[in-house]
Amino acid sequence: MRDDPTRTQLQVVDGDGHIMEEPNDIWTPERIDHDRWGDWVPHKVVEDEIYETTFVGGAVRGGGRELHDQMAAAVGMTPREFYDLLEGLRRPGGHEPVARLADMDADGIDAVVLYPSFAMFFGPCDEIAALHDVEFVAACQRAYNDWLASFCAHDPARLSSPSRTVTVFSTTSPRISLSITSAADIGLANS
Repeated sequence: MRDDPTRTQLQVVDGDGHIMEEPNDIWTPERIDHDRWGDWVPHKVVEDEIYETTFVGGAVRGGGRELHDQMAAAVGMTPREFYDLLEGLRRPGGHEPVARLADMDADGIDAVVLYPSFAMFFGPCDEIAALHDVEFVAACQRAYNDWLASFCAHDPARLSSPSRTVTVFSTTSPRISLSITSAADIGLANS
């Protein structure tokens, strides 16, 4: 379609492209205060090459040996076979901008509006107590926004994210609204 001269003015835009965050690449000591937040900082641990566990607020957020083994058993596979089956879902384009652009080229996509996957669920309704802490959630979102700005900077005309004000809630206050640095201020001007 891109090579069709009658359609050169058309742009294909993925309006709901999701990032598949790699916590250890986003919530680094340069972006979030590890001394202050300690094991609350989102991070992923890999054991025995196949068991991925993601932690937030000192609690398991996703994955883990028990869940992985249960899912493998449910489909009649070994844990390694199940891990290998899911390899196609761990595309570098989910968290690496150059690979994302290559994926977009392969799919004929001119531009994408990016949204979080993992980071989207940080907030007051979460069962993880640390995600009810306004300052911690704000620090996590700032780190995520900084990482996303860096991601989009690889090609701002093709990679963008909506600007937003993040509203966080506290269990001790009726409602606290906290504005995270605007997208334009951190280089997401196409937002």
